[in-house]
Formats: sequence, C-alpha cells, structure tokens
Amino acid sequence: LGDEEERLDAERGELIHTVMFYTISEEHAPVYQNENLRHMLEQFHEAREVRETWYFPESAYWITFDNSVPMFLLPYLTARLDDILLMDSLQTEGHITFSSGWEWGYWLFDWSIARWSWEHSWNGMEVENAPIDYVGDLFGDTPKVVELMDENRRLQDDYLKGQNMMQYMTAMTITDEMPGRLRLQLHPRLEWTNRQMRKKIDAKTILEIRKEGVIPLLEMAAEMQINVANLKQAGSGLTGSRKHLFEELVRGLEINGLRAQHRSYVLDYLLSKRKADLKKDESLVKTGLLTKAKLLRGKAQKLVLDQERIYRYDVEDIGRKHRSKTAYSYGYLYPVSNLHFWEREELQVEKDRFGGFYKSIWNVPRIIGLWD
Repeated sequence: LGDEEERLDAERGELIHTVMFYTISEEHAPVYQNENLRHMLEQFHEAREVRETWYFPESAYWITFDNSVPMFLLPYLTARLDDILLMDSLQTEGHITFSSGWEWGYWLFDWSIARWSWEHSWNGMEVENAPIDYVGDLFGDTPKVVELMDENRRLQDDYLKGQNMMQYMTAMTITDEMPGRLRLQLHPRLEWTNRQMRKKIDAKTILEIRKEGVIPLLEMAAEMQINVANLKQAGSGLTGSRKHLFEELVRGLEINGLRAQHRSYVLDYLLSKRKADLKKDESLVKTGLLTKAKLLRGKAQKLVLDQERIYRYDVEDIGRKHRSKTAYSYGYLYPVSNLHFWEREELQVEKDRFGGFYKSIWNVPRIIGLWD
C-alpha cells in the first residue's frame, strides 16, 4: 500500500454484518453457505484490535426470507436481544441495526432494539430485558395478550430455528434452483430441489420428507392457529390505536400459520406425484391438496388486502411495480401484494416447471450489473 492508502486504512472502521434472525454466536445458522456465523464473531475480535469495530445485524430480510413471503418472525426479538447483551458484555464501541421495512409488524423489532440499547433502572435497580418487553409496554394491562405473544415467540423459536422448519417456510431464490456450483445456499432450504423431489427421490426419501417436513408443518400450523384464536379473544376489548396495532400483529401471526399449512399441502402434493410415478398409479396423486392450497392462498390474500390499508408508506411505492433506480422494478412488498411466491410454488408443482427463471420476478442481468 502507498502512504495515502495506509493512512486511509488506519482510519477505516469495520461493520460486522450478520443476516436474518440468527445471532452471531449460535451453533446453527444455515445462511450464505455457512453452518453458523461464529466466524464473524472471530472477525469481530480480530478487527477490534486494530480498528474501530461495530456490530451490524438485521431486523428483517425481505428477499424470500420474511417480508416478501410474508412472515412475521418473532425470533428476531430473541436473537437481537441476545446479540445486544453479548455485545454489551464485550464493551462494543457501536451497535446499529440494518432495517428492511416496518410493515407487517416489523416496527416492533426496530422499536424494541432501540429501547434495549439504553440501560434502564427502577428504584435504583437495573431492569433486566426480555424479548417481549415492549409488547408488555403496549398491552401490559391485558396480560393474557402479552403471555400469548410470548408463547408464539417460543413456538417459533422451537419450530423455525430449533427444528429448522424455516427451511420449508422460506421461498426459493433463483440460486436454489440452479444446477451444480451455481446452487448457492443463501438461506435455510431443503436438501432436495423441487425438481429432484419430482424426478429423482425414492420411496424411502418420500417417507422421510413427509415425516420431517409435511407433518411438522401441519402441527406447527395448528399450534399457531390455536394461539392466534386465543390472542383474538384476549385482545377483543382493546380500543383505539392499540386495537389497530394489535390487529396488525395478529395478522402477521395468522399468515404465518397459513404459510405453514400452504407449504405442507404443496409439498405433499409434489411427493404424491413422485409416488404415483414410482408405483405407476396415477390415482395416488393427491389433487385435492393443491385445491386446498389455492383456497388457503385466497384466505391469506384477504389478510394482505387488510394490511395494505394501514401501510405507513404509499402502497404504490412499497407494494407495487414501478420504475426504480435500484435493480428491482417494484417495492419491497410487491411480492406480498399478490402472494407471488405462494402461487409460483403451486404452479411449479402443478405444471412440473422447476427452472429458476419460471415465473421469476428477478431481472438477473440488472441485479448482477450487466446493464442498468
């Protein structure tokens, strides 16, 4: 390096950026070709020895993981608080959040992170933080609401992270459907592609996928739906702005359950087509499951329309197609407006079209910079 570059490098800080709802220290975080993100914690320790180093995690990830599906993922609360406590124990110089949108309840995460960033005391005693703290601030006079929200958080932590059911809940990116070395794992995903499940797997694998995916998805959906029903009852007396905030959070939790159920039906339908091929018996194709999936999508679409009425920013800007100076010719909630990924999954398994560019909304040449 020349003298000027050396001076610049000496003054340059570093942001350690982790993604999605995983912490920098947990054992299992299957994102961006990684087993976990602990190598970034090691980088944090190394970098802070020579330069100012801050931590920079996310409170949402809109491309196929949560907002764009959509899903309201309460494990962000658990993960971001865990990271804050860890970074505080390490006396980190700075800690900022990469925010990817506020709609569908994601304002709760950014608000909680901001509040946790300050030490609080009460009557001289330091207040210990908990993931659901600020749900309590909003609905503390209705303790059953707070209790049920925390129950849903624990349910999601167990299923989506502990049992890695998130690999079924995410939508597929183009890289998930590309061949060979181009098939990069950017987020949790199944070992098998849809094409492989349709054309390659044997009867034993079909049983394994049903046991590890189809059935747990339905179990998770059922628990989520019971929780949402209880929440609606517990919050029925809320009024004014708190009522509107509560209804927004409940819609997000409700669509989580519908997503799990929809994914289970579509996946089981795909497996039935493969089984029919192996047995040479077309009567084994469970066409009714695809019909059920489409009906569920219609139910979820009604929730989307209700939610769009309360978007804090212009729905035409964040939820529709339009010309843009970015690589995307639509707002970040456009895929939600018509539940694009849900419908695409139905069409893929119905028509046996599994290529990455089938019904794709991505302008890949523009995204990778081949042209403006």
